[in-house]
Amino acid sequence: MKAWQLVKKGWCQGHWSIDSKGNPAIGKPAVKFCAVEALLTVYHGNTEYIAARKRLEGVLGTSKLIYWNDDPDRTQEEVVSAMERADV
Repeated sequence: MKAWQLVKKGWCQGHWSIDSKGNPAIGKPAVKFCAVEALLTVYHGNTEYIAARKRLEGVLGTSKLIYWNDDPDRTQEEVVSAMERADV
């Protein structure tokens, strides 16, 4: 599975992830993910995560992924598209 597939199923802003009741998914299964949490969920090893993050940063031209994800004008489609282009 790729991280973009998690985001395509469910995306969130303002939290790392959201559970099925709409609450932050702290210690519970998530159904919505921000871009960074999706990367962390899919790429478990530190080396894999860093490589995936760097690919996404390269596509976006920024290392501030949280701010990019949480921009009020950002859309789920933009996040999925960027992640697909980065192949993460």
